Amino acid sequence: MSQQYIACLVGCGRMGGTIDDELRGHPYFVLPHCHAGAMKSTPRLRLVAAADVDEGKLNTLCERYEVPHGYTDYREMIEKESPDFAAIATRPQNHAEITVFAAGHGVRAIYCEKPLCCSMAEADAMLEACTRHHVKFNYGTNRRFMPIYRQMRDMIDRGDIGDLQSVTACTSGVAQWSHTHASDMLLFLAQDAGIDLVQGHVQCNEAEFDNNRVTVDPPVHMGYVQFATGVRGYLTVGSGYEFEASGTTGRLRTLNDVESI
Repeated sequence: MSQQYIACLVGCGRMGGTIDDELRGHPYFVLPHCHAGAMKSTPRLRLVAAADVDEGKLNTLCERYEVPHGYTDYREMIEKESPDFAAIATRPQNHAEITVFAAGHGVRAIYCEKPLCCSMAEADAMLEACTRHHVKFNYGTNRRFMPIYRQMRDMIDRGDIGDLQSVTACTSGVAQWSHTHASDMLLFLAQDAGIDLVQGHVQCNEAEFDNNRVTVDPPVHMGYVQFATGVRGYLTVGSGYEFEASGTTGRLRTLNDVESI
């Protein structure tokens, strides 16, 4: 039998344990979608503990998913359970803090829910901690792992639309919650190229930033990315999620998010 890894969950709310109730019967999303359900369904993971500051959410999740140990302090959980793998499903305000602590206390792999964090300084601290401790890290912009978008990327890589010229994301909403997915898909469809320039229009004011750390989730009205390969990326306002890739000989466009190309 393959090695089994000890897993822990930080955050017992919507993404941690209840989003499956919203997606049940959805024609495009595969269940389980929540962290606890996914870990319980993975034979090589053994979910031994969960942590949340809200004892009600903690107890509900532990009972629902038969998690043997619950903690209100994630630090205590990590120190006592010594997990190989940790999933972080809290709000973004403490993602950096949890990641740095987990990386420094023996966790070998981390899956962090989106949004990643609240500042570039926090992102740098997460990267530094994971690099220094040789921790594998993944982050919850999961559209790039869905079959329809993998197919779209494969067609771009094969040259089915000629030389890639531009990628476009059409959606609406706020920077961290909605455009996290949109910006990652721009990067993915642009073949994960380096970035030379970013421009955009965000609805916010200086009072909502403290030492370059966002304290709100501001709406984004437009964005432009210049990739190092010469490909242009555009973020436009629209409903739902739709993505387009334009090349010298053709164009690909998704309809209704994950429905079809």
